[in-house]
Amino acid sequence: MKIDFGCGPEKKSGYLGVDVCAFDDVDIVYAEESGIPLPDNSVDEVYSRHTLEHVNSIFLVMKELHRICVDGAVIRLCLPHFSAASYHWNFDHKRTFGLMSFEYIYGKQPRESLGPHSQGVVLWQKDVRLEWWDIDVVNSKTPTKRIILRVLNWIINKSANFSLFFCERIWCRYVGGFDNIYYTLIVVKKDIS
Repeated sequence: MKIDFGCGPEKKSGYLGVDVCAFDDVDIVYAEESGIPLPDNSVDEVYSRHTLEHVNSIFLVMKELHRICVDGAVIRLCLPHFSAASYHWNFDHKRTFGLMSFEYIYGKQPRESLGPHSQGVVLWQKDVRLEWWDIDVVNSKTPTKRIILRVLNWIINKSANFSLFFCERIWCRYVGGFDNIYYTLIVVKKDIS
């Protein structure tokens, strides 16, 4: 089973829509405090776009996602980068994310938990990348602007993702920020030691 976690009014095609609000496209309405009403080890893939910055307890939500996922499940997240100007416009945003956000809590390697915040959740950060302009914003522009922004977005994204550490430490400070950060996390449940 594949779920679109925090799908809002438009869930991803082929996914089960899970949200705290009962929009038309939502298949499962849940309360953060009560957990996701799905059985343990029932989900193969989680997709979530701009949801985790709104939740009250990211640790609780990640524990729930880990619980419902099978070993080896993929969690794909698109979240606001800490340098995104748009993050500061929405008062409902509770946090931003950077290169080390998940690595800090869950460790670099699958069995390297970094303390009580991990709550028994073991994730492996397989991939992380930055996006300068959100593609939905680019696509909403006039045709000429869209072409220019797509080319600029491609060049800047390629340059930034060549050296993520340099980008986050130097570029974001002196040149400007990035709208999104994408993570690919792998759920680890079996003992790999």
